[in-house]
Amino acid sequence: MKLFNKNQSKKIADHQLKNQLEAFDQIRSAIFPMPRSSDVVTVQFNDEGKEMSKVHKHYIGDITIFYQVDRGTFWEVLLKENLPPTISLEEIDHLAYQNLTNNFRCEIILSSRFLGYEIYSSEEMTACSLLLPNLWGNLSNRLEDDLVVSFPARDSVLIVEASKKAEVQELKQLTETIYQENEKPVSRLIYQFSRETHQFSLLNEQQHSY
Repeated sequence: MKLFNKNQSKKIADHQLKNQLEAFDQIRSAIFPMPRSSDVVTVQFNDEGKEMSKVHKHYIGDITIFYQVDRGTFWEVLLKENLPPTISLEEIDHLAYQNLTNNFRCEIILSSRFLGYEIYSSEEMTACSLLLPNLWGNLSNRLEDDLVVSFPARDSVLIVEASKKAEVQELKQLTETIYQENEKPVSRLIYQFSRETHQFSLLNEQQHSY
C-alpha cells in the first residue's frame, strides 16, 4: 500500500481540485436548467457501478429542475460527484438561468390543436420557457389577462387566457393526452400565471413565489 504524508496528500487534493475547476470552466457557458417530471430518477450509475447524484431541485407542482450540459450533439446530465466541491448549487443555478436567458429563442403561435397558443422552440428547450417570468409577464400584458399554462412534454407548452373557461377545459384535456402519449413527458398539472404578481401557481391554488 502506498502511503502519503500530509503535504503530499494536500498536493494531490489541490491538483484534483485544479483539474475539476478547469473542467467546470469549460462547460460553464453550456449549463442549462431543464424542467423534468419529478418522477425522473435523481441518481445514475457510472461504468464502475458507482451511484452518482444528478444535480437538481424541486421547482413547482410535479416539476423538478435538472441541470444539463449542452454538448452540441447531445445533452449530458450534471452530476454532483463530478463538480468541484467549491461550486455550490446556488452558483450552478445562477449560471444556468443566465445561460438560458441569453440563449433561449421561441415563437408564440396560435395552436392548431386547440383554441389557444403554443410556444415553439427547439425540442429539448420548449418547456424551459417556464423559467422565464419576463416572457410570461409580457404575454399576459399583451393578452390583458392571467394565463393558464401547461407543460405536458419537453416540446409542448400550451397557453390560454384564464378568463376563457371553455378553452381552459380544452387545454386540460389536450394536456393529459400529450402527457400520456409523448415519449418525454414533463407535467400533467395545470398552472396559472398571474399578470399582477408575475408568478406561477397551481391552478386554483394559492400563489407560490419563484
